[in-house]
Amino acid sequence: MSSDSAPAAAAAAWDAEYAAGRYAGEPPVTFTRDILAAAREAGLTKGLYIGCGNGRNYLPLVAGGLDLTGLDISAAAISQLGTRAPDRRDRLVHGDLAALPAAASYPVVIGIQVFQHGDRAAAHGHIRAAQRRVAPGGLFCLRVNATATDVWPGHEVTEHHPDGGFTVRYDAGPKQGLLIHFFTAAELDALFADGFTPVLPPRLWQSRRDPPHPGQWSQWEAIWRKAERTFPVSVKGVAVQGGKVLLLENERGEWELPGGKLEPGEDPADCVVREIREEAGWVVSAESLLDCWQYHIREGRDVVIVTYGCRVASTTAPVVSAEHKRAGLFTRDEVPGLTMPDGYKRSIAAWFGRLDGGPVRAR
Repeated sequence: MSSDSAPAAAAAAWDAEYAAGRYAGEPPVTFTRDILAAAREAGLTKGLYIGCGNGRNYLPLVAGGLDLTGLDISAAAISQLGTRAPDRRDRLVHGDLAALPAAASYPVVIGIQVFQHGDRAAAHGHIRAAQRRVAPGGLFCLRVNATATDVWPGHEVTEHHPDGGFTVRYDAGPKQGLLIHFFTAAELDALFADGFTPVLPPRLWQSRRDPPHPGQWSQWEAIWRKAERTFPVSVKGVAVQGGKVLLLENERGEWELPGGKLEPGEDPADCVVREIREEAGWVVSAESLLDCWQYHIREGRDVVIVTYGCRVASTTAPVVSAEHKRAGLFTRDEVPGLTMPDGYKRSIAAWFGRLDGGPVRAR
């Protein structure tokens, strides 16, 4: 099955299940109590329920005090939920995350038995996309398949990762032909290692299937809090030796000024002197403050950049540390053509101007 047809196939499969009475009359999963308790503890009352279905868990969560936008790829599920709760129809959205406003974020994001659809890459992609929808300081509440499950009915294992996670394609049953992923705790820990802290660390929930269906079904339940948005400060230095400025190539293939993170209680000028010594082996003195701006590196990662003009005492070539791929010395005329943030180029031009006897004007 192609990646283009997989979402449509999943939606059709769920439409068929809901039309056949899936979840009708079933009680909510007990994990909803943990979600409500965590939201109350955090003082959060609004959120997004991804895969809200026909309301089995959505309605109890709303009754418990959460004002939730409901999202589901199944038109049948949204229709049934709208019939059960007509006052919530304006909060229900048919589609995936792309159906929501592009910039919308939510204090609480919930996904119960929804992020396991597709292979490993697709399942991880679904989680990553949902993580971006969590507001800073908000909660991500997750329940997904665990590898301890006795997988049933007939299926074929299509991939098995070294961390233990695996994907199957069902040969029978309501999900026939669909790819479904099963997670390990280590896999989830890695997915939430950057920018999230556990409120409820992954715990294993298990249930025996009703006879004559064999074995048991295992799921991970977990809640994480997204870090408040902060802006670390990075102090950089424009260091010129022999008419050429020192630049370092980072892991993104960009050139950047030497320097690094400002430590608590550290003077910015002392920071840039220390960092240039550590990164390039040069002895410098920080002189003029050149510029300060906010730099957006990628989604969820921003940094405040401060630049200083530095006098270089060293006469040796720079020594590259393990933090960078290589060092380079460039004339002022070479700098405009380099791949690097414009703010660095402004600071370099300003310091060259000062060395020529002019005023320091980064902007």
